[in-house]
Amino acid sequence: MDDSALRDYRKLITERHPALPHQAGKAFKELVLVLRNKRPSRAGFKAISTRSGPIMIRPTVKPEIDVDTLAKALIQIAKENPEGFLGGDLDLTN
Repeated sequence: MDDSALRDYRKLITERHPALPHQAGKAFKELVLVLRNKRPSRAGFKAISTRSGPIMIRPTVKPEIDVDTLAKALIQIAKENPEGFLGGDLDLTN
């Protein structure tokens, strides 16, 4: 896609999902803070109430993102639900 087509596509997606640019910016800001180790990720945390107070439990995770596995998972999600992935404008016939 050239720049013009990408701008048109972004405009279309923004019209369908007006809050998406704000949500993406907010998520990106959080991601940058996590990657710079300025804020620990809260993903997977669970609070359990006990008699002495709540206990926070978090999973042990790999410090490195497995990009190949993440890409495969995203492709599989998009193939299973193309209408719900990016507004349904994604062509996954290849």
